[in-house]
Amino acid sequence: MKFQDFIEFFPAAIQANSVNLNPEQLAEIVKLLEGLESQPESTRDALKVWIRNHPDVREAVINFAYQKDVNNTPEPDRENVNSPRRKQSSEVEILQNLFELRKQAKLQQDAPKNLPPQNN
Repeated sequence: MKFQDFIEFFPAAIQANSVNLNPEQLAEIVKLLEGLESQPESTRDALKVWIRNHPDVREAVINFAYQKDVNNTPEPDRENVNSPRRKQSSEVEILQNLFELRKQAKLQQDAPKNLPPQNN
C-alpha cells in the first residue's frame, strides 16, 4: 500500500481503535507531526520511517483499510482501495490526512487524562 493510501486510513483506524498504540507510540507520532506546518516534507518523510519501524501498526492500518463486512463487500463509507479508478491523492489531501492523524493521535493521547477517577 502506498503512503498516500495508508495515511488516508491511519487517522480513521486510530479513531476506531483498530490500531492499538501505546502511550509512547502516540507521543512519538504527536512529536513527529509537530513540524507539519513549517516542514511538511521532512515531517512526512519522518512519519514514513516511523511507520516502517512499526510493522505491527502498519499491518493494523492495512487490515483496517481492507476490512470487509459480513457479505464480503467494502463498507459503504470507505472507497475500495483496490479500485483501479481510485483517484491519486494530491499533496493537499496528504497534508489534510496528516493533520487529521495529528488530531486523532492527540485525542487518543489525551483520552486517559480525560477519564473521571474510578472508585475502588
